[in-house]
Amino acid sequence: MDPVDARVTVRLMQALAASGDRGGALQHARVYEALTREELDAPPDPAVVALAARLREVASPSFAPPRSDGALADAGTGATLPSPPAAPRRAVASSRVVRPLALAVLAALAVAAVVGTASYLAGTRRTAAPAAEPETERTTLAVLPFRTITESPEIGFLRVGIADAIITRLANVRQLRVRPTSAILGYQTAPVDAGQAGRALGAQYLVLGTVQEVGDVLRVSAQLVRVSDAAPLWGKHYDLPRADLLSFQDSVARRLETELRIQMSEAERARVYRRYTANAEAYEHYLRGRARLAAHTEVATRAAIGDFTAALRLDPNDALAHAGLAMASAEMHLRFAPDAEVKAWGERAQAEARRGLELDSTIAEVHQALAAVSRKAEFDWARTIAESQRALELSPSLELPHYFIAAAFYHLGLLDLAEREVRAGPDANPAGDRVEVLRTRGVVALLDGRYAEATALFEELRRVSDRALSDTYLAQAYYYTGDTA
Repeated sequence: MDPVDARVTVRLMQALAASGDRGGALQHARVYEALTREELDAPPDPAVVALAARLREVASPSFAPPRSDGALADAGTGATLPSPPAAPRRAVASSRVVRPLALAVLAALAVAAVVGTASYLAGTRRTAAPAAEPETERTTLAVLPFRTITESPEIGFLRVGIADAIITRLANVRQLRVRPTSAILGYQTAPVDAGQAGRALGAQYLVLGTVQEVGDVLRVSAQLVRVSDAAPLWGKHYDLPRADLLSFQDSVARRLETELRIQMSEAERARVYRRYTANAEAYEHYLRGRARLAAHTEVATRAAIGDFTAALRLDPNDALAHAGLAMASAEMHLRFAPDAEVKAWGERAQAEARRGLELDSTIAEVHQALAAVSRKAEFDWARTIAESQRALELSPSLELPHYFIAAAFYHLGLLDLAEREVRAGPDANPAGDRVEVLRTRGVVALLDGRYAEATALFEELRRVSDRALSDTYLAQAYYYTGDTA
């Protein structure tokens, strides 16, 4: 995936030499040197050159043998290299218990595993933040639902709609970790204590706001609060026609950029401030759809589909509305559609996603929708991983792509990698989708032979979901713990 990565080249040479293949290590050094000169027009990295020189000292090779604990001593420095990752835990099979995974992993999956893992790791290498940027430098932000002062049903959707619009924009910025809309829905009605809400959401800063209908004008306020001491850092009131909601969101984003000292790349800035429609009515339909989609219920999802469809009737080239319709269709496909409709919803999700890509390939939700369909309809694990990774590259604050990647990995038997992605989901959204967390963790535990843990996770899933999402897995977990009844 990256043949001119000097760090990896050194590690591979070390591993080859430690296993007794010093000639292979030197051959790899020659390949690396040739590629570096041809592709980069640059000299080889001094670390590679120095290691190759040490390996050529036939009389006194400076490579230590493997230590008894499995780690390797680094040539020339004496430093200890990390031990290789442990293989997935394996349950001890008795005469009556067989690991389910043994029946599932076929030879064809070995090829898919290589392709899928390569795609994922290549994407990780391309899109990871620079090593010099520690995780602590990222600012965590939560935009809470705006409180409606007037009880007009005509503006109720703006509680979540305005917050979601700001979240979707700022989620494009790698320096920020913005909690997704699904995380903030519980704060729609009750009065909010900034400290408690911020700690629950794992956020350093909160955006709070109100919206009031005054004749033909919307009176909107926004405020930035620091969670650690509940100190207001910025606030402003706006009186604007409903057609100016886009201007309001631009203004808030610019102010947050200043107050939080956000450094955006040109590509990020273009995504944050791009306007996808000039039709105010279409944009309102889009906001309604996004507010409903965040509820993750069948009734709300079907209503959201109506909203996005209405937006597209007014502006067929609104890429955000196509993205919303793709995600809503994927939700129907994944969660809610009866068997007779599953295929049709999957096809619709793909069609809308393709149209969204034609209009703008940098909308993260389009790639998330494609990953969702690839995961369930096609079992195309390489594409599931690639589309999920692209979504995370564009919007690092998303959580669902982590679970889609985890599902691909556990189907391929790559349980350690699946565990890593399961942990990454709650990191992105501590108050996120419990259904996906429990289901994915439960399947990984089941396939890894941790049957009691799997049973507990699937039983908890039954308590938090009104749908029998994993009863077949729960039945297997009971069986392998010995509870055949």
